[in-house]
Amino acid sequence: MKLAEAIERLERIHAHDRRDSLLVVPFDPGYATAGGRPYKPVEAINPGFDWDAGKVFIELDVKLMAPNEELERLTFRRYQNAMGRIGLALNSALPPEAKLQAVQSWVDLALGPRKVSAPRKA
Repeated sequence: MKLAEAIERLERIHAHDRRDSLLVVPFDPGYATAGGRPYKPVEAINPGFDWDAGKVFIELDVKLMAPNEELERLTFRRYQNAMGRIGLALNSALPPEAKLQAVQSWVDLALGPRKVSAPRKA
């Protein structure tokens, strides 16, 4: 996309925006989410110089890094391990509350703290 096109689109969006919306960049966290799309806020917009002349850089509040294969393998193993242990917990003779607690602990280890709740009865 060229800068002129980006400016035109942003001006069109801004003309109809009653809230002065936050400029963000969406990203894929690698797992399903509910609600709005995950994003990182734009911190700055700067022109390129020297070898980067003719480019405009959109800087986020965090550095973007390409995942390496080792990180992907470790992440896959962690999720695979958690899924196996969740399956064991669900198929065990534990009472329902203990099963839920076991599932919660493995979800927390795999993805970070998340709220897991028992299904509601109709």
